[in-house]
Amino acid sequence: MRPVDRSRAERRGRTAELVAALFMMMKGYRPLAWRLKTARGEIDLIMKSGRRIVFVEVKTRAEIDLGLASITPFKAQRMFDAARLWIGRNARDLGADYRFDILVVSAYHWPRHIENAFGAELW
Repeated sequence: MRPVDRSRAERRGRTAELVAALFMMMKGYRPLAWRLKTARGEIDLIMKSGRRIVFVEVKTRAEIDLGLASITPFKAQRMFDAARLWIGRNARDLGADYRFDILVVSAYHWPRHIENAFGAELW
């Protein structure tokens, strides 16, 4: 097994997040935050459309199904905890509808956007 090249993986992740943000913007969303890091977890993108605020986990994998399978319950819980912190700091959006999405970026494929992928069981 090859050692992980951290800088290459970081570049790949940033590129995937850029592709994901542009894809979401083409769908009518506007970015509110990018690469939000908290003590409880991190969120790749926070996007807004109307009253809906979407917390987006971006995955880049060789195959789309591998990206979907990489979201573990532990990862979902950390993302949820980070979202709660963000909501607490951004009280002006308390009347919003919140959702957790997954966007998988894979070479030679359109990004796959899974809306409302998880979260209802965590609220």
